[in-house]
Amino acid sequence: MSVHVGWLLRQNASRRGASVALTTMRGNATYAELDERASRLAARLSRHDVLPGDRVLLCAGNDPAYVAAYFAILYAGATVVPVPVVSAPAEVAFRARHAKTRVAFVDAARRDLVPEGVLALDPHDEDDDATLEPRDAPATDVGGGLAMILYTSGTTGTPKGAMITHASLVAHTGALVH
Repeated sequence: MSVHVGWLLRQNASRRGASVALTTMRGNATYAELDERASRLAARLSRHDVLPGDRVLLCAGNDPAYVAAYFAILYAGATVVPVPVVSAPAEVAFRARHAKTRVAFVDAARRDLVPEGVLALDPHDEDDDATLEPRDAPATDVGGGLAMILYTSGTTGTPKGAMITHASLVAHTGALVH
C-alpha cells in the first residue's frame, strides 16, 4: 500500500469534517472546507495539465488558502516546492528553474515573483474554480513518492533541494501526534 500525505486531510475530513482544522487571523477553516478547497484546486491543476510527478511552486501568505493549495498539489500527485514569502525574485527564479516547475500557486502580493514561463495561479481565486468538479481522491501515482522539495539556505554555496517523500512526512506527522 502506498503512503500519501493527502490521505491525512481526506481522512480527517471524512471523520471530523465539521471540526476546525485551522485558526488564523483571517478566520477558521474546517477539515471539510479544506478538503473541498484542495480538491477544487487540484482540479484546476489538472486543467492546466499538471501530472503526477510534476513540481509546483507554492508561495503565499499564512492562511487557509496556502494549506489548501499545499494539499491540492499533493492531491494532483505533484510535488510541492515551497518558497518563503520573503524570498528575493532571484531565489524564486532559482527554485523554479532548478525544480523544473511550470506552475506556481502564488497570492496576489507575490505574483511578481513568479519567473517568466511559469504559470501563476492564485489559491484565493475561488471564481476560477466555480465550474470545476472537486477531485475525488488524492492521486495514487505520486511520482515515485516525492511529496516536497525543501531548499537549504545556501549559506555555504548554492541552495540544495532536499527531497522529502510522502512516507517520511507521514512518519514524522505520526511521531508528532504520538
